[in-house]
Amino acid sequence: MQNLIIPIIILAVSGGVFLGPTRTLLDSLNKEKAVTDKIRAAVASIDNYKASFDIKNEIYSKIGDRDKISLEAMVPSTIDNVKLIIDLNQMAVNHNRSIKNIAIKTNADSTVGPDGRPYGTVSISFSISSSLSVFEDFLKELESSLRLIDVVSLSFVAGAADQYDFSLEVKAYWLKQKQ
Repeated sequence: MQNLIIPIIILAVSGGVFLGPTRTLLDSLNKEKAVTDKIRAAVASIDNYKASFDIKNEIYSKIGDRDKISLEAMVPSTIDNVKLIIDLNQMAVNHNRSIKNIAIKTNADSTVGPDGRPYGTVSISFSISSSLSVFEDFLKELESSLRLIDVVSLSFVAGAADQYDFSLEVKAYWLKQKQ
């Protein structure tokens, strides 16, 4: 019987050692392995992002300065209502007219919840008085403008001697800055 007690004690002590400090050490190592795996995944994600950035940066560097200016004019990176109104008025001035009754509506699109679009919009309403042919020329210039502008609505009221009061609502776009 004495021969059985010694192996039982040895088993009990070894079980205690395993369940005590060794098991705690194994749990700690498993946690550290999980953290290491997360860090490796983050590094791989950063490497993928850097590779994508390098490709896009290489493509962007091949674009000429003149084309970069045109791209910025088409869809600017900030909303500048004053510059947009000045540009619209300059198009009217090119046809010996000016815009009036200007109203600005930011966030023209009513969105419920977060807006994940990479661009923003602004709506500008204004009116211009002119003959039909001059207004058509104004619209052609607006259409050929570098700035991306949509005509949302158009109405007119007939005036005297081939003069009309045209009311327009246009929507302009800009790129949101990623944070």
